[in-house]
Amino acid sequence: MAKKKSSKKLLGSILSGVTILFAIVAFCMIFVKAVELVSGDTVLKEFTGTQVAFGYSETYPIIGEVKFLNFSFMNLLPYILALAGAVVALLAALSKKSFLLNIIAVACFVAAAVFFFTAASYVSVAGSEGSGTLNVLVKNIVDALKDGDNLKIAIGSILGGAFSIVAAACSALKIFVK
Repeated sequence: MAKKKSSKKLLGSILSGVTILFAIVAFCMIFVKAVELVSGDTVLKEFTGTQVAFGYSETYPIIGEVKFLNFSFMNLLPYILALAGAVVALLAALSKKSFLLNIIAVACFVAAAVFFFTAASYVSVAGSEGSGTLNVLVKNIVDALKDGDNLKIAIGSILGGAFSIVAAACSALKIFVK
């Protein structure tokens, strides 16, 4: 009986470690391309999770500063939820009564996965606020951004959602391992 108890405890520790690892990797997807602007099969511009969440602008020599994206809390939320899920999973691993904490962690990871996969729909387009007239390339990018059909999720959002799902599954399995 003692051997079965220790193997379940070891399995629970492994599941907790994997959960926290995948949650941290999902958060790190903030530095990878999250959304891409496409026209047909051509990718016009790619934006990282940081740019999509906190806003993005470029400075051009003649035109000046052109702001493409504004701050978007809905695009910041999956990264916050992934970190919150990791913290709750860590607390569950350290706690004797971890049932409720694991359920909360699963909810955080599932919500993060949903927001990762819908990142393109929450992009806050700023348009151009530069001085002077926009050149043709910048004007095409800004116009394509304003048309939301051209935005697609990129590899960072896909991997972030997948890692969040794996973290949710590990945290859900931990509920049944006593």
